[in-house]
Amino acid sequence: MNLENLETFLTIVETKSLSKTANKLYLSQSTISHRLKQLEKEFETKLVHRNRGERKITLTLEGEAFVEIAKKWVLLWEETINWQKRDFRLKIKIGCSDSLNTCVFPSLYKSLMKNKSLLTIKVRSHWSKVIIKSVENYELDFGLVLMPMNNNNIIIEPLFNERFVVVSFKEKGLGNIIHPKELNPENEIYFYHGPEYKIWHNYWWDPSKINPSTVDTASLLLSIFDSPDYWTIVPISMAKLFEQNIDIQISELMDPPPKRTCYKIKHRLPKQASLRSISIFEEKLHDYIKSDTIKKLIG
Repeated sequence: MNLENLETFLTIVETKSLSKTANKLYLSQSTISHRLKQLEKEFETKLVHRNRGERKITLTLEGEAFVEIAKKWVLLWEETINWQKRDFRLKIKIGCSDSLNTCVFPSLYKSLMKNKSLLTIKVRSHWSKVIIKSVENYELDFGLVLMPMNNNNIIIEPLFNERFVVVSFKEKGLGNIIHPKELNPENEIYFYHGPEYKIWHNYWWDPSKINPSTVDTASLLLSIFDSPDYWTIVPISMAKLFEQNIDIQISELMDPPPKRTCYKIKHRLPKQASLRSISIFEEKLHDYIKSDTIKKLIG
């Protein structure tokens, strides 16, 4: 199987456009089409619908099913290349929820990157369920997630808790402590924090009567939070990131939602080659959780 064809297909999946794929890979559109045709010829099936007049492409059922297989092939190829180079330095692949990657763990990653002889890290942001599945399939060595799932192949342990707070602009005039009833749901930017949080949120604001604007990443929320009328409820670590960039008010909640828990996950039977890397990362992770840096973030 041709690696270039696989990578081209995965880029098409990402961009949903042959022309954008060509631009991203610095190739002509005819080359992109040729590679796609080669792949389809090899499997004797269509992977992509080509509809005239439509800019965005869509995958066939066969194409959708092939996406995960193609990703595994590319990962396997990368591992093979590393093996050929005899690159046996300690490495670890980590999956982490976006808000944790953005707001909680950058300092930990920086400290590990500065000491490259100790451990080389590869960090990816994913949804919790994707991380758990990837650790189970040995695509990731370690995970940091917010929503645990029962899985007999995975060890899941709580790492730390943090409270939720209200973030608003100072000119809005909210106090240091506020009750949910004092907040106007029409001005909320909603950030989903899991089923327990949703139950709490629905208790105070009827979902059948309101339809708040919703975002799913910390960086996007920070980018669009630009109106003095807006307010949002986020973990304290995210609020402190906002405070570094915007002149905001952080208000504690009366009758708050359950605290958010961060969990560490690893395979019950990790690969032998990953044992040392996982052990080193866990040691550094627990040192970080006990450090003043994390206390300032979630305290």
